[in-house]
Amino acid sequence: MVEVLWLNPYRTVAVLDHTVAFIHLPERHPQMRPLVKRAWLAALRSGKYDQLRSGALHDRRHDAQGKAPGRYSAAGVLCDIYLRATGQHWSIPDTIGRRYCLGNPIAVTAPVRAWAGLPERLPINLIQLNQHYSFPFIALIIEANL
Repeated sequence: MVEVLWLNPYRTVAVLDHTVAFIHLPERHPQMRPLVKRAWLAALRSGKYDQLRSGALHDRRHDAQGKAPGRYSAAGVLCDIYLRATGQHWSIPDTIGRRYCLGNPIAVTAPVRAWAGLPERLPINLIQLNQHYSFPFIALIIEANL
């Protein structure tokens, strides 16, 4: 069972499979484009994207069998949606396997933020969430706070 509870305007409690996370949020940013938000949440919950638990957006490093599975961070999923919607592509992998979105391997760039309706500084730390929580859980936090 999944629940998102609001304790007050500055703290969200998300519960997923008996795991509780308290996320401190200084303010809400309701200006995210609803269509983009729905697409991002659906993609995070779809199981289509393998999760990358580092700070990179997208990683094409080869696994032990020599295959390049392609893993994404939560921010990388948003970048992938942007690139597909605008007819653009990920860069060729660099020497350590990272792929770039509009010239940046780690951050959501200004054009992606503007397209999605996100502020320059997000009220949630996607990199930190991505390192500790699953995509469905991150989707709950995004759904409640962006």
